[in-house]
Amino acid sequence: FMTDRTIILRAGWRRAAAGLLALSLALGARPADAAITLTANLVLLTGSATPQVGTTAGGTTVDITSVESLLALAENVALQATVDALGLVSMSVEGTPTLADVEFGGTPTPGPDLQQSLFTVRSVTPAHAAGLVHVDLVYRVVVKAQVLAVLETVNVTVRLRLANGYTYVAPHTITT
Repeated sequence: FMTDRTIILRAGWRRAAAGLLALSLALGARPADAAITLTANLVLLTGSATPQVGTTAGGTTVDITSVESLLALAENVALQATVDALGLVSMSVEGTPTLADVEFGGTPTPGPDLQQSLFTVRSVTPAHAAGLVHVDLVYRVVVKAQVLAVLETVNVTVRLRLANGYTYVAPHTITT
């Protein structure tokens, strides 16, 4: 759909057997000067959350660590999404991927979330119902792409997911 001068495309990612990512989407007609926005969902992350357990009240400081560089992974996914969508001649990432949000079980953190290193993000958990939840790191990546004779700006949202990475437990109550 289109908002103002930006075309927003929803794209679904899936991890193929060979570890490749596939994107299925269709580009429709758009104004020549509109930015292109791609959303890539559910790229699985290999890593862990420390600690892995906290109370339903939230407020636990958690480090989410990946075995791969988070910034490099976000860049690679964004570049692949752009190639798959536009069939490019040349492209480059403009600037550094930006950590936009961290979510625990779909609930955004109260912020701020901090990129501690290439491999680690530190966040504070929001309140959430008891149970096992996914932890999502949401990055924004800007790609400059040459499509035929036109230089395009492509804004890509990349969601890196630590599946079942955190457990919320009800606080213990003491009765006398």
